[in-house]
Amino acid sequence: WPASPSFFDQWVQVWQEQSQPLPFTHPSWVRAWWMHFGVGKRLALIVVERDGRLCAVAPLFEESGPTGLGRLRVVGFGTTNDYNDWLLPAEPVAQFEAADLIFEALAARSLTSCIEINGVRKDSALAGVLERARRVGLCASLRAGPVCPYTRLEPNWET
Repeated sequence: WPASPSFFDQWVQVWQEQSQPLPFTHPSWVRAWWMHFGVGKRLALIVVERDGRLCAVAPLFEESGPTGLGRLRVVGFGTTNDYNDWLLPAEPVAQFEAADLIFEALAARSLTSCIEINGVRKDSALAGVLERARRVGLCASLRAGPVCPYTRLEPNWET
């Protein structure tokens, strides 16, 4: 697990720049999940930097499938996360560039056969760039999860 305080701080900054940051993509959550559920899995934390600064994070892990080929899943896959996502830049062109770099890095991993991403919100940047995985020969499936209800609360006790 990357232990550098600078890396952690940059990850938090990228998380804060998201239009609707998920608690499940915060580095503290990802680290806690990995420490408890990562046994027997291989961390595949893919990051993209621009001008020496972190700009995208794909928190993934690899599991061996029944054929021996690896399967990549988002950290939190299964029952612990309401939603799963990657952290991508806000600007659309930068999103495509970051996604292309992530997919190229994943395609270079010869043991990976499929990327499984479930529970992605419809308004997620990842939902808009996932089809780009096919450009480098990856099989990527997007599985929408259940809609998690919520309500917005006013930031005062009276309301």
